[in-house]
Amino acid sequence: MSWLELRIPPVLLLLCCAAGIIYYGDLPAQGIMFWALLANAAVLIIIGGTLLIRAVLRFMKARTTVNPHTPDRSSGLVTDGDYRFTRNPMYLGMLVILFGLLLCLPSITGGALVALFFVFITRFQILPEERMLEELFGEEYRAYKLRVRRWI
Repeated sequence: MSWLELRIPPVLLLLCCAAGIIYYGDLPAQGIMFWALLANAAVLIIIGGTLLIRAVLRFMKARTTVNPHTPDRSSGLVTDGDYRFTRNPMYLGMLVILFGLLLCLPSITGGALVALFFVFITRFQILPEERMLEELFGEEYRAYKLRVRRWI
């Protein structure tokens, strides 16, 4: 296990990437294109936030841990709701939020931050979580992995 695995809270990583996108982003010139981009960005941010909140509520309803640093404390496997379509709706929601921000505040640095978030979350959060869940839930989790994609 790498020293970075399960160390950085995903919400902190989301906030740092969002701050970078905001800091380095350039507002497009005002006009019809600006408002179209802003509307589409708002839709993405709302969709991402909704995915994130629904996933957290699903975990709470199942009375299992939402703490991404302790997947070994999971008391049950959540496979309903948005978890029927993606194994990681919380992280997908965060990624969609970042894409929304990038859409209205484009920059090369912002694009790199979105890519960094995707790679980092996959390597240092999702893969270790999957290993632990497979240890905890065995065949049930392996069957779930075969049915449902990691992202979308």
